[in-house]
Order: sequence, then structure tokens, then C-alpha cells
Amino acid sequence: MDAWHSFGVCKDPVSCYQVGKPSTEDRSFFFDRLIEAALSVVVEDVTKKSQGSAPLPELPEAQKVASGPKASELKAKIEAEQHALRRMRMCLRDVCNR
Repeated sequence: MDAWHSFGVCKDPVSCYQVGKPSTEDRSFFFDRLIEAALSVVVEDVTKKSQGSAPLPELPEAQKVASGPKASELKAKIEAEQHALRRMRMCLRDVCNR
């Protein structure tokens, strides 16, 4: 879709500025300058950090947080509860059948 269709037709040709597609040389020049600028910023940061940075103090180890029961412990507890319920149902059935 053309930009003219997207944004409407320019009614005043004096206030409208049309930009053609850049040439390969223009693109290359633009990206070369962009990459140089980005690399110069990175290099400046690295040199500043290496020149004036003192070694950072070592942080203490984090305390271990008490976690809940493990999955195997929970599974064993569930099985024990199910076994107890099964025994209670069998006992109730014996009492009701007398």
C-alpha cells in the first residue's frame, strides 16, 4: 500500500515533501555510520569501567528459604490418608452388616 493512500492525498504540493528510495551507497553510508556510533559508545563504556572501577565487594550468600514438603512426602501422606479412609470404610461396613 502506498503512503499516499494511507495518509491521504496531499492537497498542497508546497507543504508535501516526497522522499525517494535511498541508493545502495546511501544505505551503506547510513549503516556504516550507525555501527561506528554504536561501537564507539560501547568502547567508551568499556574504557571508563576499566580505568576507574575498583573491584566490587563480594556479596554474602543468600539465606536458604524453608520450602514446603517435597512432592514425594506429599504423595506418601495422601496415600496414607487414603489407606486410613479405606480401613475406616471397611470397619463401618462391618459394623453396619452385623
